[in-house]
Amino acid sequence: MKKILVVLESQGEGLKRSSFEVVTAGKALADAAGIPMVGVLVGGNEAQAQTAGAYGLTEAVIAQNDAFANYSSTAVAEGIAQVAKAEDADVVLFSANAAGLEIAPRVAVKIGGGYVSDCVAADFADGNITIKKPVYAGKAQITCTINSDVKVLSLRPNVFTAVNADAATACRTQAVDITDAHKKAVVTSVAKNEGKLDVAEADVIVSGGRGIKGPENYNLIEDLADALDGAVGASRAVVDAGWR
Repeated sequence: MKKILVVLESQGEGLKRSSFEVVTAGKALADAAGIPMVGVLVGGNEAQAQTAGAYGLTEAVIAQNDAFANYSSTAVAEGIAQVAKAEDADVVLFSANAAGLEIAPRVAVKIGGGYVSDCVAADFADGNITIKKPVYAGKAQITCTINSDVKVLSLRPNVFTAVNADAATACRTQAVDITDAHKKAVVTSVAKNEGKLDVAEADVIVSGGRGIKGPENYNLIEDLADALDGAVGASRAVVDAGWR
């Protein structure tokens, strides 16, 4: 392995917590393999990337193109792939959140890498990365490796604990070439519940299931979540029933 590229995601004035988890996992692999690590932030700014310094990221690339003004997963994938090639990175780490699960396999195809999703452990040993991931809806885990020279992983959020490792992040920009052909679909507007915590980013989640008897009782779950400063979740049965 030559270099690890960790993919950062912006949120507000900083980064998503899942980005810090990916940085921590990347740093552990880089230290074990004795190779450098660099971050990439698409459509963000230096101030956001520098917040990852608290978790050990010392170098970051800001991928720039006017096309990133409106989100397009295919354009972002192209931008990350171009940075990975320019950096000669042969390991790329994503968070296995909604964006990461959509973009990571696209990047893997573009850079000719093998891909494993939803990893819950990744360790360097004998010149390769040993990966654990759940299968059969979480009923079992498998241990695997990627045989290709280039490896792309997405890491399950809230599994890799972000660890403080005070450092300063040096940022540089890279203009990437994005054409209309790279923008298969573009997000023109986003609507969200303001003030509501994202389940993927929350420390506390209060979830309801069939035991609440009906949607008219879901306020009990919401009130408890508010009292605990947590996010509201729901079981699959509740969602399938249309209660939430």
